[in-house]
Amino acid sequence: MIKGIASDMDGTLIDTANVIANAQYKTLKDFYPGLSREELLRLKGVQLKTIISRYTSRNDEAFLQELTANINKDILSSLPDNLPFEETAEVLHTLRSQGIRIAIATGLSRTILLEVVRKSGLIQLVDVIVSSHDVQQGKPAPDVFLEAFRRIGVKPTEGLVMGDSDNDITPGNEIGAFTVFVSREGLKNERARFSISSLRPLPELMDRINSQKQ
Repeated sequence: MIKGIASDMDGTLIDTANVIANAQYKTLKDFYPGLSREELLRLKGVQLKTIISRYTSRNDEAFLQELTANINKDILSSLPDNLPFEETAEVLHTLRSQGIRIAIATGLSRTILLEVVRKSGLIQLVDVIVSSHDVQQGKPAPDVFLEAFRRIGVKPTEGLVMGDSDNDITPGNEIGAFTVFVSREGLKNERARFSISSLRPLPELMDRINSQKQ
């Protein structure tokens, strides 16, 4: 029986994927000719310092901090007023009313996370928020999802991992969780147990999953 959800945030619960990719591209394109926004979108959820190191081939802390600050500044200045997708609040409220514990498992930095949580109102809709800074390794390692389940008191095998990229689905499968891929473009992910194009089908899907597990 599914007792809790560990969900990605960016691109799954809130509409910030393009804002973040654009800010990363603006800073990193001069270091890596041929870099595209589409390539950065495929790295959704990966810790920013990991992305910077990949495209600059530098690991010195001062450099990483400088570029991280530049990218975060651009993200914060570009955040839209209406961050959550239109169905996010309704669906999360429905799930919590059914006794489902909900955690956010995100790769965003603390600086961005605090502002996004404040602006989106997500803090009132979930039980726990875990970032890559709370664990040893960020996505695609499973650490952030394991910590999210630990904090809501749910075994990974009794949990559901939800996200919009392989960086969510692959670690979710690795820890034995039920996985749901969310694609606003209607894409499918063969690694996930289910693929959905919005959060609206999620409560009914949870009922189906739990009825099959009984």
